[in-house]
Amino acid sequence: MEFQFDGTTATYSSGQMGQMDLEELVPVSEEDWELFVTTVTRLGVWDWKSVYTPSEMILDGTSWALRLKAGKRRVVAEGTNDFPPDWETFCAAVSHLAGDRPVF
Repeated sequence: MEFQFDGTTATYSSGQMGQMDLEELVPVSEEDWELFVTTVTRLGVWDWKSVYTPSEMILDGTSWALRLKAGKRRVVAEGTNDFPPDWETFCAAVSHLAGDRPVF
């Protein structure tokens, strides 16, 4: 899943990494964007570590990456088989911003 937002419209793409099967334009209201930024701030997303990996090696699983900027705040984080605190709540906020489309 890839989600890009330009201030008024989001581009939502889904499929396997490097091969997106579906791309949709999703209108995003200023109110929804501000709610998302408030949620991200409350969850502490701006303070997430840059890399999340489990202490034990797992040969398959889930990889993810995040690049998020809002005003002067920015976070770049990624992980494989490990997630930051409140990951599910963050994904629900992204899903809502994407018009309730699935994130994972």
